[in-house]
Amino acid sequence: MPTRSPLLQFPAFLHGTLSEIQRKARSEGRRFARQYKKDGTFPAPLHLREVRPGELVLTHTLSDFLTKEQPVWRLHSFFDVLSGLGEDVEGQEWPQMAEAYEVFCRATAWGSLFHVLEPDAPRSAELMAARFGAVLRHWDSLQLPRYLHKKLGVAHTLEELLEEIYGRTLEAWCPGVRPGRGHLEAVVERMALATRDECIEAVLRLIPHILAQPSRLKHREVLGDPASQRERLTALLPGQFERFSSADAFAVYEQLASWDRELGRKQNT
Repeated sequence: MPTRSPLLQFPAFLHGTLSEIQRKARSEGRRFARQYKKDGTFPAPLHLREVRPGELVLTHTLSDFLTKEQPVWRLHSFFDVLSGLGEDVEGQEWPQMAEAYEVFCRATAWGSLFHVLEPDAPRSAELMAARFGAVLRHWDSLQLPRYLHKKLGVAHTLEELLEEIYGRTLEAWCPGVRPGRGHLEAVVERMALATRDECIEAVLRLIPHILAQPSRLKHREVLGDPASQRERLTALLPGQFERFSSADAFAVYEQLASWDRELGRKQNT
């Protein structure tokens, strides 16, 4: 029996010029919100369109620098759906709706990849394990296109895209494993069941790489002390630590920056 070739489909409104997509995406978000308020469910996109093998998909706003008026796939513009979704939602209702919508989206190829790439989301180990796991379930189809992220003109495969964004994180969880699907599978397995102590160890393996990069951190020597790092991480409240317990590089940097500012204030008193 012949093997069925993978097929990748995205919501049709994600293809077009930047202005077209932004307008349609917000409208789609408002449609989703109306349905959710009515019966607690989300409708499927009105139209799906095939993403052909090798076709370019833009996954970051920087990749739009030279292509704003060119009709291409813009997965990063799915963020405008979230903007439309939350337009008429009161503060207490939004977290529940956003969480429900993410679960709905992770069942799709486009939604699973968007939520892995979403820049401002919480980065707990439990949540990122679910997000990476969703990408793995759609792996074959998501391998079909090529992705433009932050490096202008550089088209990535799916493996290259995830390595570009999460390489240090994956290495922190499973050191010494060759990058690729198997590495991600091993990380998901560890992340999903990780204790707080195991998350701390992953974060501790990541911190030296962050401190070695150029940044605005002013107290690198203090921040670089392993004993101090462990003490600070252990002292955080559960809610504070969960925001970066996945050892996401950007989220961990934000915590280091917070400690750096605290050290600066103490120095000036």
